[in-house]
Amino acid sequence: MVLAIFFVEVKKEFKVGFLVISALVILYFGIGFLKGSDVFNPANSYFVYYKDVDGLTVSNPIMINGFQIGLVKRIKVFQGAVNPILVELEINKNIVIGQSAKAILSNNGFLGGKMIILDPGKIDLELKSDTLIGEVSPGFTTMLEDKAQPMVNQVTHLVKTIDNLVDSFQPTVGKINQTLEAVTKLSVSSEALVGTSREDIKTITNNLAKLSEALLKTENQLSLIMKKVNVVGDSLTKADLAGTINSLHQTTEQLHKTMVAINEGKGTMGKLMKNDSLYRNLNTSTASLNALLVDFKANPKRYVHFSLFGGKEKKSKTDVSPK
Repeated sequence: MVLAIFFVEVKKEFKVGFLVISALVILYFGIGFLKGSDVFNPANSYFVYYKDVDGLTVSNPIMINGFQIGLVKRIKVFQGAVNPILVELEINKNIVIGQSAKAILSNNGFLGGKMIILDPGKIDLELKSDTLIGEVSPGFTTMLEDKAQPMVNQVTHLVKTIDNLVDSFQPTVGKINQTLEAVTKLSVSSEALVGTSREDIKTITNNLAKLSEALLKTENQLSLIMKKVNVVGDSLTKADLAGTINSLHQTTEQLHKTMVAINEGKGTMGKLMKNDSLYRNLNTSTASLNALLVDFKANPKRYVHFSLFGGKEKKSKTDVSPK
């Protein structure tokens, strides 16, 4: 009876111990599973030295061609070393890693997470150690800074150029202000001038309207005149212009011959121009005629009595009365 009770008590303790051990094992593997470890696939450990891990933490993924092959197992710091950060990588045992393999620290998305990208290197050459070459890929922020830095420099240069340009325009600003003031005064003067000249402008507009009407009427009259000119042109076209020109040419030749004869002293006009005696006789006759006219005005009865009426009037026979 006592022995049976002992076995029952031992059996209970065994059950409790088994449950505790099982819980610890499950907890261990559960934590590893939650961290991303593949519990059922064995893994190899590799080591990488970095100068700066830029926020890399334990359990960050290890990727190859976009597929996760392991986790960051542990991170240690060795102060004073050239590359003080030691990162232990847990990589699936089925992944073949060759010489010159690289563990590239890179960004895991735009939220700032980190991951390690594995470059297996030359897989035909076996890796002789468990240490990989560590490299750091430029982050998104770094890339933005690199891209933005030339733009920032250009903007800075542009700002300096604008400042210099503004400084150079300072003297011009005063002149521009003076010009604007002058333009303002001119505008005021123009408004006043327009106000005072409004009636004159109205009168000019009316005169222009009347002038336009007169021009229209003149245009109509010109049309009639042009029609008449066209009729005259047609008449001239039909006329014998050649004969008229020939007659005019003959007349011109005759006139030329007459002028030559006059210059040579031929004919009455030629003698009058060349002979002085005829000129003197004409002057003498003119003087005598003038004297006669003067005497006629002085003694008109003398010339009227003898020249116009003759002797005394005689009575006609019919006027004598019979005795």
